[in-house]
Amino acid sequence: MPEKIQDAQKMFHNEVGKIKTRQEAEQLSVKYIGRTGIVSELMKVIPKLPVDKRASYGKQVNALKDEMCRTLTDLINSLSLDKKPANKKEFFDVTLPGKPADAGKNTLSPKLSMISRTFLPDWGLRSLTDLKLSWSIITLMH
Repeated sequence: MPEKIQDAQKMFHNEVGKIKTRQEAEQLSVKYIGRTGIVSELMKVIPKLPVDKRASYGKQVNALKDEMCRTLTDLINSLSLDKKPANKKEFFDVTLPGKPADAGKNTLSPKLSMISRTFLPDWGLRSLTDLKLSWSIITLMH
C-alpha cells in the first residue's frame, strides 16, 4: 500500500479514537470522505500514475474509503443511540388519555381507619361521627 494511503489511514484511526460527539464524527466524515476530502485528493492522483499501477492504487483507495465509511457509520450510529441530547425533553403526546385513577378504590378509608384505631380510644370517642360532632362543637365555641 502506498505511503500516502497508509498515512491517511493512520491519521483517520487516530482521529476516530478522539471522537466524543456525533457532530465531531460528521465533521470527520466531511474531512476524509467529503467532496474535497482526503480520499478525494488521493483519487486525483490516479490519472498521474503509470497505467499499470492505476488499477491497484484505485482499489486500495476505494478499500480505504469503504473502511472509513463503515467505521464512521458505525460510530455515528453508536453515538446516536448512546446519548440523548440533554437539552431536549422527551416527547409527550397531550392527546393521549390520562391514566385512570384507582376506580372504586377509596383512598381515604384506610387512613380514616388508622386514625380511628389510633386516636379515638384515647380521646374517649367511639366513632368518627363522635369526633366530627366534637369538632363541630369546638369550632362553634370559638
